[in-house]
Amino acid sequence: MIKEIYTRTVKQISLNVVDSKLESVRKKNITKTGYRVYDKGYIGVAGGIGTVDLGELEKEAIANLSLKIPYEEEVAKDCDEYMDLREIEFDEVDFIQEVENFLNYLRRSYPNYSFSNKINMEETCVTLKNDCGLNLCSRDLVIITSLLVREEHSVNVFDTGVFQIDREWNPEKLQKEFEHIVGCYGTEVALPKQDKMPVIVDLQLVESKLRQELNGESVGRSSSLFKDCIGEQKFNEHFTYGQSTKEAYGTPFFDAQGRINPDYTFNLIEKGKIVTPYTDKKTARVYGYDYTGSSVCDYDGVPMLGLTDTYVEPSDKTLKELLNGEMGVLVVMASGGDYTPEGNFGYPVQHAILTDGEKMYGRLPMINIASNVYDMFGNDFRGCTKDTVKDNMRALVIDMNVSLA
Repeated sequence: MIKEIYTRTVKQISLNVVDSKLESVRKKNITKTGYRVYDKGYIGVAGGIGTVDLGELEKEAIANLSLKIPYEEEVAKDCDEYMDLREIEFDEVDFIQEVENFLNYLRRSYPNYSFSNKINMEETCVTLKNDCGLNLCSRDLVIITSLLVREEHSVNVFDTGVFQIDREWNPEKLQKEFEHIVGCYGTEVALPKQDKMPVIVDLQLVESKLRQELNGESVGRSSSLFKDCIGEQKFNEHFTYGQSTKEAYGTPFFDAQGRINPDYTFNLIEKGKIVTPYTDKKTARVYGYDYTGSSVCDYDGVPMLGLTDTYVEPSDKTLKELLNGEMGVLVVMASGGDYTPEGNFGYPVQHAILTDGEKMYGRLPMINIASNVYDMFGNDFRGCTKDTVKDNMRALVIDMNVSLA
C-alpha cells in the first residue's frame, strides 16, 4: 500500500472596491488536505479543510478502497523538488495603503469614470508527498487587479475593465495599463475600411478549440477534429503551442500525479505540427500517447485528465514589429462568441482599441471578429509578441475578418 498526501494552502487578502473607493477587506487562510492510498490497482481518497488529523484521514482513505475505484497507474516516486516564486512578503498593512494610494490616483486622473470590483493579494503553497520518496513543494504570491470601469453617464453596469496579474505591486505598470485602456476610451475612432485586419488577442480568448480537440480522450476515441492529424503539419511553422508552467502564476510546477515536465513545458503543437494530444497517466496508457503531465484534481478527488496553463512560444518581435506599419485591433473586452464544431470562430467585441503597436488611438465601435481555427493558427498567424501588451501578458497577432456589429 502506498500513501500520498496532497495539500493546498491559500492565504488571501481581498480588497473590495466600489465606486473607486475601498469599501471592505476580506481575509482568508485555508489549507485543504487530500489523503490518497493506492493498493492492488485501486485508489482510496479522503479530504479535510483546516486543521486535520492525518491519522483519521488515512483511516478514511483506506476504508474508501472498498469503493473499488480503479487506479492502475504507477505512482510518482524518488523526486524531491522545491520552488519558491515569491518576490515580496505578504504584508497586508502595506498592501492596503498602496491600494488606497492607487485609488486616489484613479479618482484624480479619471474623474469621469468609476472603478469597482477586486484587488487581491494571494499566496499559495501546494505540496505532494508520498512514502515512495516523492516530496514536491511549490510556492507563489501574486497580486491580481481586476477592476470594472464605468463611464460617468453610461447606462451600462460597466463599459470595460482592467485586469493585471503580477508578483509585485507595481503602480507605474498599472498606471500605464489604465492610460492605454481608460485614457483613450472617450476618443471614438472609425473602423478602417478593410475586411481583414490584424487582431491582437489574449491566448485565452482563442484557444478553446485547441483545448477541446487536443484532449487525449477525444483524439483516442476519434471524436476530435484532429483525430487523423497527429504528426501532421496543420498550422503555421511559427506556431508552437503547449502546456507550460514557466510563466504561469499560482500554478504548481507539477501536475496532480506528480509529473514534472522537462523545462516545465510540453509542446502539443510544435512549429505547426500536431505532436500529441494532452494526457494524464491513464489516457497515455490506454491510447498509447506520450504522458504530457496533464492531470488535475480537487484536493479530495481522484486525479483526472485536464489541461492547466498553456502558452504560445513568443516570436522575436514586438507588437509594433508584428504589425509592420499597419493599424491593429486590440481586443480589450469580448464575450458571447465561440467556435463551431467545424472550427469556425466568431466573437462579438464590446471594447477594442485601434493601435499601431505603440500609440492607442481610441475606442472602436462594437465589432465582430471571425476566422477559422486552421487560418488563425495557420497562414493568418503573425506571431506571439515578445513584449507584454495587455494584462501583463504577451499577445497573439492574427489576421481576422473584422466587421461592425
